[in-house]
Order: sequence, then structure tokens, then C-alpha cells
Amino acid sequence: MTTIIENMRACLSGKTKGVNNDTDLTFGEGYKFYLYSSNGSTTEGSTSDEIIYFVPGEHDGERSMSFVMDRIYGHKNSDIFVSHVETVVKKAAELKNQFLEVPITVFIPGSTMGSCSVGMSAEELATRVDLPLGATARDVASGRFNVPESGFGDHYIEFGEGDARKFGERNVSGVEIVL
Repeated sequence: MTTIIENMRACLSGKTKGVNNDTDLTFGEGYKFYLYSSNGSTTEGSTSDEIIYFVPGEHDGERSMSFVMDRIYGHKNSDIFVSHVETVVKKAAELKNQFLEVPITVFIPGSTMGSCSVGMSAEELATRVDLPLGATARDVASGRFNVPESGFGDHYIEFGEGDARKFGERNVSGVEIVL
């Protein structure tokens, strides 16, 4: 928790070098999660971090609840990217085990891969990420995700088409992991 608070303070104060110093980030929403990596050698801060959204999604007539990964900040490389994807997949699989009848996916937008200078097809991602038994990865040309209105402030959503400050439906392409 100390690392999370330090990262939020640094981000909101605008005193650290970075491109995500935003004064209206909303960390109190029940559908937003903060994911960070640490190399273990630093006593404060993180190696990299990102926001994960758990929102309704749809494409090709299929509906699901989806963990949608936003851009990664801090250190960005393929190892960090794969680690973050595996962490979200692990949590999604735990949730899926509790709610077998609910379609649950992990969606990795092209912009998220681009934030780490990683471009992977579903096939390539499936070879790099440790997927649970029965999970599949597929390329999605046009998925839609509905980000709810924030009760605490404005948004800053960095995936999909449209204004980053607007809630609601967003069209997104990328890779989807179906659990």
C-alpha cells in the first residue's frame, strides 16, 4: 500500500518526470485496479504501473466482463508487459473459477502493447504468456467496452477511440484472452 500511495502522490503532484501527471485521476472506482511491478531493489516507487478496468465488453455478438489493460508507465519492455498480462490473467482465472457461468476475458489493446513497444498477435502472445488450461487468445479487430461514469472525478482512459476524458462506449482493437 505504501508503494501505491507514493506513486499516486508523485503522479498527482506533477513533480516527477513523466507523461501521466494528471490531477483528476480517479482511483476510488470499484471497476478500476492499479497494477504495478517492482524490481525489489528499490525502497519506494515502482518499476512500472498501469490501470486495469473491469468493464462490460462485446464483439462479434459475444458479451463478457473484461479486464481491459491501459497503457503501462515507467520501465517498459516485453518482460514487464508479459508479467503484467500474466498477473491479470491469473486474477481473471481466479474470478472465473468463482463465477463459471459468466464470460470473463482479459483484453490487451494495441495501445497497451504499443506503450511497451511490443506488437504481438494472439498466437505470439499465447506462446509468451502462461495461460490457464482451456484459455485461448484471439485477435479482435473491433471490440466495444463500456466504461461507467465516474462518481469521483473525470476520467483519463488511454485505450480505444475517442476522447480520453469521456466515459461510455469505446471501440478497441487488440488481443483478447478468453478464460
